[in-house]
Amino acid sequence: RPLQSRSPTYTVKMWFWTLQLALVPVLALGKCQPFDSLYDVLETTYLGCYIDGHIENRLLRGFHQDFPQTLTPNLCKKFCFDKGFAFAGTQYSYECFCAKTRPPDGKKSADDQCVSRCSGDQTKFCGGPNRLSIYSTGIQEQYQQQVYMGCFIDGGDGNRLLDGLKQNFPQSLTQDVCNKHCFDKGFEFAGTQYSVECFCSSGKPPDNKKAPDNECDAKCAGDHSKVCGGNNRLSVYTTGIEQTEADPTYIGCYIDGGTENRLLHGLMLNLQGTLTPDICKKTCLEKGFAYAGTQYSYECFCSRIRPPDSKKSSDSQCDSKCAGDNSKYCGGINRLSVYTTGVKETYVPGLYYGC
Repeated sequence: RPLQSRSPTYTVKMWFWTLQLALVPVLALGKCQPFDSLYDVLETTYLGCYIDGHIENRLLRGFHQDFPQTLTPNLCKKFCFDKGFAFAGTQYSYECFCAKTRPPDGKKSADDQCVSRCSGDQTKFCGGPNRLSIYSTGIQEQYQQQVYMGCFIDGGDGNRLLDGLKQNFPQSLTQDVCNKHCFDKGFEFAGTQYSVECFCSSGKPPDNKKAPDNECDAKCAGDHSKVCGGNNRLSVYTTGIEQTEADPTYIGCYIDGGTENRLLHGLMLNLQGTLTPDICKKTCLEKGFAYAGTQYSYECFCSRIRPPDSKKSSDSQCDSKCAGDNSKYCGGINRLSVYTTGVKETYVPGLYYGC
């Protein structure tokens, strides 16, 4: 019978039998033991140890769940799989993060930086401080959405508009090839030029460098039906990576000792209604302190001495919105978001108490 005349029932039956036949080898490997879920037959892969951003700029930003007593890599992978995510990452012994998109290779770190023991199995490692042990879950990944920004004027060698990275693809360049290349390297913007050249950058090209779209008229080496820039002209796209400018003064989230045992004990101010990290840093700077810390949405603390690393906590515990800017975080309950101010740290010598 012609394919178009097959009934819906026939099609469903054929699909059902095809699925059963496809699973025969899987069941045979398990001596015909039934599996609990589709997750049990999908292959997961360890991708590596990755650098995570601050709480406002997570590398895996789909979903987050803490497992204080039970986290293992398998638990996190299955948790993310069940929620439909393609990637799972463990961090700081008990945190599990999920995402639909693969993290960029530019964020990879050495495996020996993911050394936190899993809360649910001390023989396994679950990331580290601001480090993620990342796995695929077996679900097909979704590539980041790309947005065309326009045709831009390039400055040529020595004055590139996208100055992060350059790669030539003499036979295969398309905008997708360039976008994925820049995405994998951790860049926010990708631009094609002169049919074969791909440029990456983390800086957005200025609007005053825009040119008419018809000046980007070079056919892509890998697909002549598409356009890849022109002569000193760039076809620019976003790669889908959302980057927040890193704050070089932020040193981490720390555990505070409360009223009787403050971690930053030089000065304390309540700035209800106005506190932001910048206001606290500026206040402490003007008072001559080397360190500033925000806590509980509206409290600002200053100190001349750097807090000890042993008091560091997970960034996710500094989750109180700032009283003066709800898009920023200002510590948490007995947690301090700590920054340097630029003032040189004061060394406090030890005092001899006697023999």
